[in-house]
Amino acid sequence: SSAALISRVILAGNLLSQNTQSRDSMNKAKYLTKKTQAASVEAVKMLDEILLQLCVSIPVDVMPGEFDPTNYTLPQQPLHRCMFPLSNAYTTLQLVTNPYQANIDGV
Repeated sequence: SSAALISRVILAGNLLSQNTQSRDSMNKAKYLTKKTQAASVEAVKMLDEILLQLCVSIPVDVMPGEFDPTNYTLPQQPLHRCMFPLSNAYTTLQLVTNPYQANIDGV
């Protein structure tokens, strides 16, 4: 099967969509947004569950992108491990910078 030939998964940025950014909460008074939860929180939880499914069987490199919660200027720093409590338990999860250079199977 061709799946047996996959040696690594590289997720190359924009793991969260622009729609998960709650920039509008910056313009509201703090007391109005105190009990609301940003869409990005739920999106990161879902991403962690997906990463967990991948990390149990294959190395995964996660590189941040424009809409991910990291700095905007290049080089972007890796996403923080605390964002992924489930998949962080696996050494197959590698949080990398953007840009990112890798040597995979000699390529």
